[in-house]
Amino acid sequence: MSDDFTRVAHYLQKPIPALRKFGIIMPFGGNGSELPPGTSNNHLLHVRELELQGVPWFRAPNAFPHVIKLTWLVASRPGNPLRLAGLLDTLEQLPLLERVHLTFPTSQYYNDIPAHHVVTLPHVHQVSLSCPKGGAAGIPPILEFLKLPNLTSLAIIVDMPSIYSRFLPNFPITSFGEHLPNFVQLPEMGIHICDGSGQISFRSPSQAVLEYRAIARGLGMAPYLQDREFWGGIPLHTVRKVTAALNLSTKGMIEDTWLLGLLCDLSSLEHLELEGQCSYILRHLRQIMIRRDTLLGLKTLTVRSGAFETRQALRLKDAAEWLGLEIIVTCTLDPEVPDDEYEWDSEGLSERWEWSDEEYWFGEERD
Repeated sequence: MSDDFTRVAHYLQKPIPALRKFGIIMPFGGNGSELPPGTSNNHLLHVRELELQGVPWFRAPNAFPHVIKLTWLVASRPGNPLRLAGLLDTLEQLPLLERVHLTFPTSQYYNDIPAHHVVTLPHVHQVSLSCPKGGAAGIPPILEFLKLPNLTSLAIIVDMPSIYSRFLPNFPITSFGEHLPNFVQLPEMGIHICDGSGQISFRSPSQAVLEYRAIARGLGMAPYLQDREFWGGIPLHTVRKVTAALNLSTKGMIEDTWLLGLLCDLSSLEHLELEGQCSYILRHLRQIMIRRDTLLGLKTLTVRSGAFETRQALRLKDAAEWLGLEIIVTCTLDPEVPDDEYEWDSEGLSERWEWSDEEYWFGEERD
């Protein structure tokens, strides 16, 4: 018996019927399989919320039969990687779970789960997975071994130092169909980008929400071509509507190109709403459309931004009409969005871009 549990054993020697919330804290990760005396003798039957800190796993099938919410800071002893089989076994011992919040303070884990082993948690409707140090790559692929038929809210939350910033986004699952049936179709997508940090959310027809939040310190978001492989099993081909808000201190930088690359990968995109400083996005979307590469299924474009972005949106509409496409463009002037000084400080520069676009558009050079 560990000394950590012996210290609190005397509190659990009699029933506590009024106890609804119970927590276990183990420094340095503990031994895993042991729980304090009293947790298996029906004294904690009324506990509804369980908080674990530093507990890598435990085995006590009858200890918490009525727990509906689990908040777990998962950790193992220094030098010993986290055993995913133990984590999965612990979740299986909580049959009435509805909400699961797992935090992984280290990116070291050992996948010892047998092949094709899947645990079904039929009542879980909310899951959040977070990794404050190792970035998104530090979240173990635990979703690959959980079947969550009633899940309606999935959040991936990471805090990434600059060395990990290229891993945005990184969804720790490769297949949604069998394990997460409510996320097979994700027609609505929301994006908020603010100088390297990002928030991405998807919504299914049944209003299930998949959310990815990342704080990237230093380098910010990586070029989209480097990120594409980290989407996991997200069904991007089902996205039909995107709402994107950009709050950036620089324009035409890596966050812009990242969003542009993503939009070009959405083969079923029909409705696009842009807010904030999106002139770079609009200008290059027009050029991509002129090349007839993609976005030819776009039906509506809504822009809430400054005067220059409005002009770019109308030029995109002109390009679509020249291509024989019908796009409904709606522009709302936002006085809080500053004019792009780089775009507007020189009529000569603006004119040069216009000629360049026209040359590219009609495939001929001007004298």
